[in-house]
Amino acid sequence: MGEHLEQERSFRAEIGATLPDLVGVAVIAAIGEGEQVCLSATYLDTVDLQLAGSRRTLRRRTGGYDAGWHLKLPGEGEHDRTEIAEELGEEELLVPAPLRHRLADVTSALIPVVQLFTVRTEYPLLDEDGRRLAVLTDDQVAARRVSGWGSASLPGTGDSAAPAWRELEVELVDAPASMLDKVGESLAAQGFPPATSPSKLARSLGSAVAGAADHEWGLGSPAAAVLVRYLAAQVGTLQRSEADLRADAPDAVHQVRVACRRIRAVLGSCSELFLDGAVKDLRAQLRHIGRQLADARDAEVMVAAAETPGQLPAGSAGPQAGAADRQWLRADLASRQQRAHRGVVSMLDSGQYRNAVCASTQLLVTPPWRIYPRTVAHDPAAQVLTPILERAERRVSRQAQRARQLAGGPRPAYLAALHEVRKKAKQARYVADMCAPALGPQVVARAGSWEKVTDALGEVQDAATWLRWLGSVRTDALKAGVSAELLAALADHRATVVRDGVDRAIVAIDMDR
Repeated sequence: MGEHLEQERSFRAEIGATLPDLVGVAVIAAIGEGEQVCLSATYLDTVDLQLAGSRRTLRRRTGGYDAGWHLKLPGEGEHDRTEIAEELGEEELLVPAPLRHRLADVTSALIPVVQLFTVRTEYPLLDEDGRRLAVLTDDQVAARRVSGWGSASLPGTGDSAAPAWRELEVELVDAPASMLDKVGESLAAQGFPPATSPSKLARSLGSAVAGAADHEWGLGSPAAAVLVRYLAAQVGTLQRSEADLRADAPDAVHQVRVACRRIRAVLGSCSELFLDGAVKDLRAQLRHIGRQLADARDAEVMVAAAETPGQLPAGSAGPQAGAADRQWLRADLASRQQRAHRGVVSMLDSGQYRNAVCASTQLLVTPPWRIYPRTVAHDPAAQVLTPILERAERRVSRQAQRARQLAGGPRPAYLAALHEVRKKAKQARYVADMCAPALGPQVVARAGSWEKVTDALGEVQDAATWLRWLGSVRTDALKAGVSAELLAALADHRATVVRDGVDRAIVAIDMDR
């Protein structure tokens, strides 16, 4: 819809106070007829109010002549702001991509935090020729904090927030900035002093903004706050990644899959904090997204490996023949990657991804905490999350024990068991990552130890994927003249990676954990 510089000032106004007279101020010769509109605006921010803390606002507003999404950024002057507008659209929780791009530094999820309902009367301020110099707006405002997430996840009480108030605004249309100074002086003299809050959002949030900025996490932090904060970081990845997935941007598929796994793992491990079955559907949606992206990720990893020097050896047939063989294998991998990417785009076009993003965002807005006999999620993190982490770690140890019992048996069964170890270790790592800000350095170290396990078994999984691919293309590769020796060398190399990775993973797993 466009971008423009907004120059305006806000002023406090008592309910019932007579509208001020600005005729004769600067070059204002008349005040036009008032036009009343009803506005409903939902303001979005992170759970720790990162936008409000940096004097930025993002809203979706209906009503009035400029209904749509609006992002306001600080300008050069104290009262200047740059406003970027986008069409309203149908999605209430999905920020338009151009606006999300302008907030690239904000990695956490953007969720509704406040709703403002405003009855606005607009009065044009005119010069003697009838030219519109500015607009005086008389706003009757009612604010509602979005319930569900704030008390659990946002530090600071927000006790100073105002539920309803009246304020005046003067916005320049076609006049020098100096006119705002003269109008401000006149309004102050008539009993309308400058507003003490920089925006309606700031006034509605009150002390919550400062509380969020100054908060220090610790053992006494509510478990719900720690959980929501962690989930918000992962949902933020989902929110801002659709365009990158469509463009097949480097690492986009991997980042989205990791975010999906992290959300699923934490929700599953913390299921006791939620109403029965409340997160089941979301976990299933995210699992489906992850599976839809699996082929693309496998192809991405193999293509990257194929481009790494030494991964496709020349063999004894000579450099020229070896180059042709390597080119055939790379072409097959590239073709697989293209097919996989078309599958990703098809999934995005179907709306499945957006539905999962909306459901994940809604979870942050209104978490379905278990409230009977009481809301355990609001208890201290040390009390609630420590046993959850310990259970996750015990699950890894039990699965590792099962895997060791299969070590001397058939290789496929052993590798399958190790893959289950990897999944359980990832869950433990993600839960530890979530707990670390509140539970301290010891948990950070535990997360690092589980990362060693998952990294080693990740290499095993990647090598096993290579072996499956080599088996699937062997017949066609030989028909195309690819050296059997090269295929065998590749298979041997990947088999060695599997063995080495298994050995490192077993060493990394502490069976007494």
